[in-house]
Amino acid sequence: MLVEVGLWEVVDVDDRSVHQFHDWTHYNDSKAKIMADRIARQLRKELFADPDLIKAIRARDGDRCRYCGCLVRWGNQRGPSGATYDHVIPVGRPGCTNTLKNVVTACRGCNARKKDMTPDEAGMRLLRPGTLGAPAPEGLNPSDSPSGSGLVGSGAGSGPSPDSIPDPIPPKKTRKAATTQPRTRSKA
Repeated sequence: MLVEVGLWEVVDVDDRSVHQFHDWTHYNDSKAKIMADRIARQLRKELFADPDLIKAIRARDGDRCRYCGCLVRWGNQRGPSGATYDHVIPVGRPGCTNTLKNVVTACRGCNARKKDMTPDEAGMRLLRPGTLGAPAPEGLNPSDSPSGSGLVGSGAGSGPSPDSIPDPIPPKKTRKAATTQPRTRSKA
């Protein structure tokens, strides 16, 4: 019965049929993958728990994808134009942090195409906010783009590297877990 359901398999060893348990790694993730997934989940959780960072990202990028320049829709949960946040240096790589330098607005299509690669590895470029189709920050005229048109793909160059973007928000300090005291009811 265990052979029929795939938990055991029959193999030949020294001209004898022997029952062997299947290779566990074919059916389950490795410990390294499980740990990487936990770290990724924690980084995403910390990103959404930092409203100041999210406001700064949205103020810098507007409602434009930093990879293709398309208008993203924050209410769209499934379509390719749905808005997401993307880590330029992918989660799980050294140097991946939740900072204004590393997190950008991306459409769901570009985020799915980039996956867990850097923009260079994915054959994509990071567009500058305010030029090449992204809405202009205060004080910056879109006609200041290299070609003068301010449209997506209108300028030369691959955009800024994550290290060249200023980070006005310092990283948050982690708090130690507070010890909780049991609540007691007062009799009134």
